[in-house]
Amino acid sequence: MTHDPGIKAVIFDIDGTILDTYEFVMHSFEEAVAAQGEKPDRAKIDSLLGQTIHETYPQLVPEEAVEAALQKHREVQALPEVRALISTFDQANEVLAALNHAGVRCAALSNRMHASLLELLEYTGLLQHFTVILGSDEAREPKPAPGGVRQICEILHVSAAEAVMIGDTPIDIKTAKNAGLRAAIGITHGFGSREQLVAAGADFTLDSLRDFEETMQRVEHGE
Repeated sequence: MTHDPGIKAVIFDIDGTILDTYEFVMHSFEEAVAAQGEKPDRAKIDSLLGQTIHETYPQLVPEEAVEAALQKHREVQALPEVRALISTFDQANEVLAALNHAGVRCAALSNRMHASLLELLEYTGLLQHFTVILGSDEAREPKPAPGGVRQICEILHVSAAEAVMIGDTPIDIKTAKNAGLRAAIGITHGFGSREQLVAAGADFTLDSLRDFEETMQRVEHGE
Protein backbone atom coordinates (compact mmCIF):
# COMPACT_ATOMS: atom_id res chain seq x y z
CA MET A 1 0.00 0.00 0.00
CA THR A 2 1.34 3.40 -0.96
CA HIS A 3 0.55 6.33 1.26
CA ASP A 4 1.05 10.01 1.75
CA PRO A 5 3.95 10.41 4.22
CA GLY A 6 1.85 13.18 5.76
CA ILE A 7 -0.63 10.57 7.00
CA LYS A 8 1.01 8.87 9.95
CA ALA A 9 -1.92 7.20 11.72
CA VAL A 10 -5.26 5.61 10.96
CA ILE A 11 -7.77 5.37 13.80
CA PHE A 12 -10.22 2.51 13.41
CA ASP A 13 -13.56 1.94 15.02
CA ILE A 14 -13.86 -1.83 15.59
CA ASP A 15 -17.47 -3.07 15.77
CA GLY A 16 -18.98 -2.81 12.29
CA THR A 17 -15.76 -1.47 10.77
CA ILE A 18 -13.11 -4.15 11.22
CA LEU A 19 -15.25 -6.84 12.84
CA ASP A 20 -18.72 -7.96 11.81
CA THR A 21 -20.27 -8.07 15.27
CA TYR A 22 -23.86 -7.11 14.45
CA GLU A 23 -25.54 -10.38 15.48
CA PHE A 24 -23.09 -10.80 18.37
CA VAL A 25 -24.01 -7.37 19.74
CA MET A 26 -27.71 -7.62 18.96
CA HIS A 27 -28.04 -11.06 20.55
CA SER A 28 -26.33 -9.79 23.71
CA PHE A 29 -28.70 -6.85 24.03
CA GLU A 30 -31.78 -8.96 23.32
CA GLU A 31 -30.84 -11.61 25.90
CA ALA A 32 -30.00 -9.01 28.55
CA VAL A 33 -33.20 -7.04 27.99
CA ALA A 34 -35.36 -10.18 28.03
CA ALA A 35 -33.71 -11.32 31.28
CA GLN A 36 -35.09 -8.18 32.93
CA GLY A 37 -38.63 -9.07 31.88
CA GLU A 38 -38.72 -6.56 29.03
CA LYS A 39 -39.56 -7.30 25.39
CA PRO A 40 -36.49 -6.64 23.19
CA ASP A 41 -37.13 -4.13 20.42
CA ARG A 42 -34.50 -4.80 17.74
CA ALA A 43 -35.29 -1.58 15.87
CA LYS A 44 -34.80 0.50 19.03
CA ILE A 45 -31.61 -1.33 19.96
CA ASP A 46 -30.34 -0.81 16.42
CA SER A 47 -30.94 2.94 16.69
CA LEU A 48 -28.80 3.11 19.83
CA LEU A 49 -25.79 1.11 18.58
CA GLY A 50 -22.53 3.02 18.80
CA GLN A 51 -23.17 4.41 22.27
CA THR A 52 -21.53 2.88 25.33
CA ILE A 53 -23.56 0.14 26.99
CA HIS A 54 -23.82 2.38 30.06
CA GLU A 55 -25.55 4.98 27.88
CA THR A 56 -27.72 2.41 26.11
CA TYR A 57 -29.26 0.28 28.84
CA PRO A 58 -31.04 3.11 30.69
CA GLN A 59 -32.96 3.58 27.44
CA LEU A 60 -33.92 -0.11 27.25
CA VAL A 61 -34.76 -1.25 30.77
CA PRO A 62 -36.06 0.35 33.99
CA GLU A 63 -33.46 2.21 36.04
CA GLU A 64 -33.44 -0.43 38.77
CA ALA A 65 -32.65 -3.15 36.20
CA VAL A 66 -29.70 -1.43 34.48
CA GLU A 67 -26.90 -3.03 36.53
CA ALA A 68 -28.39 -6.50 36.17
CA ALA A 69 -28.77 -5.97 32.42
CA LEU A 70 -25.15 -4.85 32.12
CA GLN A 71 -23.96 -7.95 33.97
CA LYS A 72 -26.12 -10.22 31.81
CA HIS A 73 -24.80 -8.51 28.66
CA ARG A 74 -21.22 -9.31 29.66
CA GLU A 75 -22.11 -12.90 30.54
CA VAL A 76 -23.84 -13.48 27.21
CA GLN A 77 -20.91 -12.04 25.24
CA ALA A 78 -18.52 -14.43 27.00
CA LEU A 79 -20.43 -17.53 25.85
CA PRO A 80 -18.50 -19.48 23.17
CA GLU A 81 -21.59 -19.96 21.02
CA VAL A 82 -22.29 -16.22 21.07
CA ARG A 83 -18.67 -15.25 20.43
CA ALA A 84 -18.79 -17.57 17.41
CA LEU A 85 -21.16 -15.03 15.82
CA ILE A 86 -18.19 -12.68 15.31
CA SER A 87 -16.38 -12.60 11.98
CA THR A 88 -13.66 -10.43 10.47
CA PHE A 89 -14.64 -8.29 7.52
CA ASP A 90 -13.02 -9.20 4.21
CA GLN A 91 -9.55 -7.64 3.81
CA ALA A 92 -9.36 -6.38 7.40
CA ASN A 93 -6.15 -8.26 8.18
CA GLU A 94 -4.62 -7.31 4.84
CA VAL A 95 -5.41 -3.61 5.24
CA LEU A 96 -3.98 -3.46 8.75
CA ALA A 97 -0.86 -5.41 7.77
CA ALA A 98 -0.28 -3.17 4.74
CA LEU A 99 -0.53 -0.03 6.86
CA ASN A 100 1.93 -1.45 9.37
CA HIS A 101 4.31 -2.36 6.55
CA ALA A 102 4.07 1.17 5.15
CA GLY A 103 4.94 2.67 8.53
CA VAL A 104 1.45 3.99 9.24
CA ARG A 105 0.43 3.26 12.80
CA CYS A 106 -2.99 1.79 13.51
CA ALA A 107 -5.08 2.70 16.53
CA ALA A 108 -8.40 1.34 17.77
CA LEU A 109 -10.97 3.61 19.39
CA SER A 110 -14.22 2.08 20.59
CA ASN A 111 -17.12 2.80 22.90
CA ARG A 112 -16.75 -0.84 23.95
CA MET A 113 -15.01 -1.39 27.30
CA HIS A 114 -11.24 -1.83 27.00
CA ALA A 115 -11.06 -5.42 28.28
CA SER A 116 -13.83 -6.50 25.92
CA LEU A 117 -12.11 -4.74 23.03
CA LEU A 118 -8.83 -6.54 23.71
CA GLU A 119 -10.64 -9.87 23.91
CA LEU A 120 -12.33 -9.40 20.54
CA LEU A 121 -9.13 -8.32 18.79
CA GLU A 122 -7.20 -11.23 20.29
CA TYR A 123 -10.01 -13.66 19.42
CA THR A 124 -9.93 -12.56 15.77
CA GLY A 125 -6.12 -12.45 15.53
CA LEU A 126 -5.94 -8.71 14.82
CA LEU A 127 -4.49 -7.46 18.11
CA GLN A 128 -0.92 -7.47 16.79
CA HIS A 129 -1.66 -4.76 14.24
CA PHE A 130 -2.59 -2.01 16.70
CA THR A 131 -0.14 0.33 18.39
CA VAL A 132 -2.79 1.98 20.58
CA ILE A 133 -6.12 0.54 21.76
CA LEU A 134 -8.59 2.67 23.70
CA GLY A 135 -11.92 1.50 25.06
CA SER A 136 -14.55 3.76 26.57
CA ASP A 137 -13.21 3.29 30.11
CA GLU A 138 -9.68 4.35 29.14
CA ALA A 139 -10.45 7.15 26.72
CA ARG A 140 -10.76 10.60 28.23
CA GLU A 141 -14.34 10.77 27.00
CA PRO A 142 -16.53 8.50 24.87
CA LYS A 143 -17.21 9.11 21.19
CA PRO A 144 -18.42 11.41 19.66
CA ALA A 145 -16.45 13.69 21.98
CA PRO A 146 -12.91 14.25 20.61
CA GLY A 147 -10.97 13.36 23.78
CA GLY A 148 -10.16 9.77 22.77
CA VAL A 149 -8.85 10.80 19.36
CA ARG A 150 -6.72 13.55 20.88
CA GLN A 151 -5.39 11.08 23.43
CA ILE A 152 -4.35 8.71 20.64
CA CYS A 153 -2.68 11.51 18.70
CA GLU A 154 -0.70 12.50 21.78
CA ILE A 155 0.43 8.92 22.41
CA LEU A 156 1.51 8.51 18.78
CA HIS A 157 3.01 12.02 18.59
CA VAL A 158 0.98 12.90 15.50
CA SER A 159 -1.13 15.95 14.76
CA ALA A 160 -4.78 15.88 13.79
CA ALA A 161 -3.72 16.73 10.23
CA GLU A 162 -1.58 13.58 10.16
CA ALA A 163 -4.41 11.21 11.12
CA VAL A 164 -7.62 9.90 9.60
CA MET A 165 -10.44 7.91 11.17
CA ILE A 166 -12.67 5.24 9.68
CA GLY A 167 -15.94 4.08 11.19
CA ASP A 168 -19.38 2.76 10.33
CA THR A 169 -21.69 5.01 12.37
CA PRO A 170 -22.50 8.73 12.52
CA ILE A 171 -20.91 8.72 15.98
CA ASP A 172 -17.55 7.78 14.42
CA ILE A 173 -17.81 10.48 11.77
CA LYS A 174 -18.75 13.12 14.31
CA THR A 175 -15.82 12.03 16.49
CA ALA A 176 -13.36 12.56 13.64
CA LYS A 177 -14.93 15.91 12.78
CA ASN A 178 -14.94 17.07 16.39
CA ALA A 179 -11.23 16.24 16.64
CA GLY A 180 -10.37 18.04 13.39
CA LEU A 181 -8.76 15.03 11.72
CA ARG A 182 -7.45 15.09 8.16
CA ALA A 183 -10.42 12.99 7.02
CA ALA A 184 -13.48 11.21 8.37
CA ILE A 185 -14.07 8.02 6.39
CA GLY A 186 -17.37 6.15 6.58
CA ILE A 187 -17.83 2.50 5.71
CA THR A 188 -21.25 1.11 4.84
CA HIS A 189 -20.85 -2.60 5.65
CA GLY A 190 -21.50 -2.08 9.36
CA PHE A 191 -24.23 -0.53 11.49
CA GLY A 192 -24.75 2.77 9.65
CA SER A 193 -26.09 3.55 6.18
CA ARG A 194 -24.39 5.65 3.53
CA GLU A 195 -27.08 8.30 3.98
CA GLN A 196 -26.44 8.49 7.72
CA LEU A 197 -22.68 8.69 7.26
CA VAL A 198 -22.92 11.43 4.66
CA ALA A 199 -25.39 13.38 6.80
CA ALA A 200 -22.93 13.18 9.70
CA GLY A 201 -20.26 14.80 7.52
CA ALA A 202 -18.18 11.91 6.14
CA ASP A 203 -15.49 13.17 3.77
CA PHE A 204 -15.41 9.80 2.01
CA THR A 205 -17.54 6.68 2.09
CA LEU A 206 -16.64 3.17 0.99
CA ASP A 207 -18.63 -0.05 0.80
CA SER A 208 -15.92 -2.45 1.97
CA LEU A 209 -12.32 -2.54 3.11
CA ARG A 210 -11.40 -3.62 -0.42
CA ASP A 211 -11.89 0.05 -1.31
CA PHE A 212 -9.67 1.33 1.49
CA GLU A 213 -6.45 1.88 -0.49
CA GLU A 214 -8.29 3.79 -3.22
CA THR A 215 -9.97 5.92 -0.55
CA MET A 216 -6.62 6.67 1.09
CA GLN A 217 -5.27 7.79 -2.29
CA ARG A 218 -8.23 10.15 -2.61
CA VAL A 219 -7.45 11.54 0.85
CA GLU A 220 -3.84 12.07 -0.18
CA HIS A 221 -4.87 13.92 -3.32
CA GLY A 222 -7.22 16.15 -1.38
CA GLU A 223 -10.27 15.22 -3.43
